[in-house]
Amino acid sequence: DLAFIDGQVAQAAGPDGLGLVETPCGVLRCALADGAAPGGKVAILLRPEDLTLAEPGTAPGDVNVLAGKIVASSFVGEAIEYQAALDGGAVVRFKQHAARPLHLGAVVRLQIPHAQCRALIG
Repeated sequence: DLAFIDGQVAQAAGPDGLGLVETPCGVLRCALADGAAPGGKVAILLRPEDLTLAEPGTAPGDVNVLAGKIVASSFVGEAIEYQAALDGGAVVRFKQHAARPLHLGAVVRLQIPHAQCRALIG
């Protein structure tokens, strides 16, 4: 259940291998594939297990924060898997413990750690 978001490299990778990518869903700091250069098109790979609810006080425009709305949910053991339609059009999946349920239509901000955010050429 991977999600891909198309983007454009805004800043080349630094010594840490991380660069900035502009997407319709927001700006992401992520590991860039070899050969990815400013202005180049990339696809951001998002895995459900890497997305979490953002900490309170996190703004939608913050780097690696994606705003969206819950559009579907299903129970998977002790967790609930949600689908969120992100501002910008992509739909992603993420899981959360069933003790903290979210309702359909709830507005959420999701966060992805820099180390888990990957940009592939294409």
